[in-house]
Amino acid sequence: MASQLGPGRGTDAVMQEPPAAASEVTLTELTRAISRRSGELRFATERDLQAGVAALLAAEGFTAEPQARLSPLDRPDFLVDGVAVELKVKGGAPELERQVTRYLGHDQVLAVLVITNRSRHRGLPGQINGKPVWVMWIPGAF
Repeated sequence: MASQLGPGRGTDAVMQEPPAAASEVTLTELTRAISRRSGELRFATERDLQAGVAALLAAEGFTAEPQARLSPLDRPDFLVDGVAVELKVKGGAPELERQVTRYLGHDQVLAVLVITNRSRHRGLPGQINGKPVWVMWIPGAF
C-alpha cells in the first residue's frame, strides 16, 4: 500500500522540507519513517490505527507520548518532540482543521502531522498560525 504525504492543499506525493525549527525530531524524519512502513498499517478502526502507529514509532526509535494532554479539550493521538500526530479515519475536513488549529495554538506544539485514509483531509492548509501542517494519506487501509 503506497502512502502519499506532503503539506496540505494540493500536494499528495511531494515531500518538502519543513522549517528547521519544526522540532528536534523533524517532521521529515517522522514522515519518512511512517512512509517506509505504511504498508504494515492495517486497520478497521482508529484504535487499530493508533496501535499500529504506536508500534511503528517505537520500532523506529521515536519517543511518542500517547494522548498528550495539551488542555482538557486537546489531546492529539501522539506528541513526538513537538510534533502532534493526529490519526483520522472519519470526520470532515472543517472539524479536522479546527482541531489542528487548536493544537497549534499550544506553545509545545511546533507542527502537526495528520495520518488519514480520507482524501478529503488532504485539503488542510500547509501552515496554520505560522506552523507546518502535513497530511499523510494512506489510501485503502481498510
